[in-house]
Amino acid sequence: MKKFALIATAILGLSACVAPIEHTGAVVVPVPVGVPVLVTDVKDKNDSMHVCKIKAFTDTYTAENASRGKARLDVKKKCTANHHEMFCRDTDIECTEYK
Repeated sequence: MKKFALIATAILGLSACVAPIEHTGAVVVPVPVGVPVLVTDVKDKNDSMHVCKIKAFTDTYTAENASRGKARLDVKKKCTANHHEMFCRDTDIECTEYK
């Protein structure tokens, strides 16, 4: 809801700056307008690191990423690059989160 209010305020504030200009030789004077900027603390989301691994036969593949989904996808890509997909099933991937 806060994002909607911020976006609505920005749109209404910026739409007030638009004025029709007639081509009668009028001089255009730009007027600076302050635009509100929302700053959020994104450290909370990136505090953890996900490490995923999969074993195919005697090979172990690992991948790490701040996103669990990306770590799972990366480790599966590494495995399927060397083995058939039936040996790199999603159910065989093990992920650990480190904070």
